[in-house]
Amino acid sequence: MNRMAGREVPSTRPILSVAELKEIRQAVNSVRLDDNIGMAIVNLVAATRDAAAVPGVNREDIAFGASPRATLALAQVSRARALAAGRNYVNQDDVKKSSFDVLRHRVLLSYEATPGGRGRGHHREIREYVFQQ
Repeated sequence: MNRMAGREVPSTRPILSVAELKEIRQAVNSVRLDDNIGMAIVNLVAATRDAAAVPGVNREDIAFGASPRATLALAQVSRARALAAGRNYVNQDDVKKSSFDVLRHRVLLSYEATPGGRGRGHHREIREYVFQQ
């Protein structure tokens, strides 16, 4: 509490140099994203805005779907996940495993969907629907 009240200033130290960070970003950007995987990402994000097309998802449960910028974020996070796994290409599992963390704050559930967590599984249903296509 004292730290948050401004009495104690925490010390920090860098863990990466600017050059190292640039190198990592270049490595992430060099990871291959196949056109089919790219379209799956586009379809996944678009499905959050048109959830009525997804079986098991009540359209009224989603107030706002993810914006097109979420597509870019999901592609980059999927690339980073593939790189961390030692691969130079993105696969469906990278997208699936990255999608919840990327989209959970970008998809806004309606007021009616939040009590009791009624809409909590919709992200998974949308993701599985897109990858079954």
